[in-house]
Amino acid sequence: MQEGCVMSDQKPLALPAAPEYAALPEGAYFSGAAMAADVLVGRVRDLRQLCACLACGFYHIPAAQMRAHLPPTSHVALYLPSFGDGAKEGIYYLGRVVHAELVRRREIDTLPKNSKTPYYRFTVDGWHTLKPAIVCLHTRAAPYFYTSRFLIAHSTASDMLLLRDEDEWILFSQLRRLADCAGMHARYGFYCGHRQVVCDGESFFVREGKRILGCFSVRAFSHAPYAIFRRIRRLLAETATAP
Repeated sequence: MQEGCVMSDQKPLALPAAPEYAALPEGAYFSGAAMAADVLVGRVRDLRQLCACLACGFYHIPAAQMRAHLPPTSHVALYLPSFGDGAKEGIYYLGRVVHAELVRRREIDTLPKNSKTPYYRFTVDGWHTLKPAIVCLHTRAAPYFYTSRFLIAHSTASDMLLLRDEDEWILFSQLRRLADCAGMHARYGFYCGHRQVVCDGESFFVREGKRILGCFSVRAFSHAPYAIFRRIRRLLAETATAP
């Protein structure tokens, strides 16, 4: 079956009846502060920079790459490229920020460079190794981005760090739960308003009543979870506002 949304003028797809449904959970799992985007995820260019950061307890980034004003930053997470040692690209270290300052590049003497370019230097109180690491499955990270401590603590793939709020986390978690049930030869699903998301072990189906609105493969979700999540979320939002 072709992955993607089924156009409304096509014949609806048939699904076996009586899947096991649960309502999409509601209510707060955590306070809004837990999802505050105050963790800077910054890329490390090479082994030289990584060794300096780990040994001296700091991270630096050009001020021009940041926003107009430095956002509140409680932690820094180091996003490492693949160094050819078999380890996957991803986030491996997290440090709590104890000081942040705007300096000239030449003032960072642990990585000497004769430049007046403004940089932000973050001093951390030590680096904690993330176990397991948050690996890159599909979406390559930008030079830097901000995420929350909650997502750092509960994510296994870098795509998950792009979730923006509790509603997105709940929806993503339920999709992952359905994907984990694949191969159990049962049909599971959940309600989202008047719509349902059903998984038959191989595909997710978004439907409203008996009408199938979209179909997405579980395998594609495993390889690119955030991309499939966005398409399902968009489809649920579109049907929520449809007449």
